[in-house]
Amino acid sequence: MMLQMRLLLVKQIHTIGFCKKFNELKESIAAEFIDRLVKWTKTLRYLIHLRKAVDLALLLYDKIMKFISIAKSEGATILCGGSRPENLKKGYFIEPTIISDISTSMQIWRGEFFVPVLCVKTFSSEDEALELANDTESMV
Repeated sequence: MMLQMRLLLVKQIHTIGFCKKFNELKESIAAEFIDRLVKWTKTLRYLIHLRKAVDLALLLYDKIMKFISIAKSEGATILCGGSRPENLKKGYFIEPTIISDISTSMQIWRGEFFVPVLCVKTFSSEDEALELANDTESMV
């Protein structure tokens, strides 16, 4: 499972724009996987000084904060992140954010933006997984 988690995050982090992604997880592994994913995500470092080791150097902007706020009001759960890092109150950074309990009718499901946000949704069958994968306007 640790390999699966790292591969998922490598896919997310090592892109130019860190496009918001949805990752569907089989219900039977979702709880443990998400728990480990949240713990690992909280260890990521930010680009503050060029000589330090970093994992993230991403900007925060009003649009994503609005999407996150709307997702919360629509019933989504913010598992980690979703705000500015405590040590970067003057910057335009956003913590890596993991969101669960989303539905395909939510704006966060329909939007497309390039930020450190990962939305996870579980499925119980292959048919349901295909339906979720095809229920998006973005083919990314």
